[in-house]
Amino acid sequence: MIINLLLAPARDYTATLRRRCWLLAGCGALGALMLLLSHYAFPRDAGHAQEFVRGFYSGAGTGMVIVAIVFLIHTFWLLRRPDKRRAAQIRETDERQRHIAMRTFTTASSICMGLTVVAMLVAAPLNFTVFLTLLVEFFLSTAVVMVVHTVYQKTL
Repeated sequence: MIINLLLAPARDYTATLRRRCWLLAGCGALGALMLLLSHYAFPRDAGHAQEFVRGFYSGAGTGMVIVAIVFLIHTFWLLRRPDKRRAAQIRETDERQRHIAMRTFTTASSICMGLTVVAMLVAAPLNFTVFLTLLVEFFLSTAVVMVVHTVYQKTL
């Protein structure tokens, strides 16, 4: 759904699918890089924090590679099947579905920003570092929303 919103279908749906393949290949390459980093960049017996980072990079990298492979297979399948490609194009360009997706992300973003504020209120007396991290994330998210809103006002 995120990729569909980021790469809105152009008039030439085949070109959109090819751009999507490049994006998915980039995600897979990033996942593979994370896997390599998890095995070679962090020492094995360096302590709990390093083990956590190794495990996180390993799991996230594996997940990214698997998801990229699955969606690449699906995209290549669509490129080879004109009837299925046309059905997918109709499904992705359907205004009702696009509106539902945009409303979903708008609502989810609003809920996440509210939960970030609640998390800041909880973290403030418990851990100053976590509080500052949440505060920075909140301000960056707000800045991104404002920049995107400004860009959309000028371009749409």
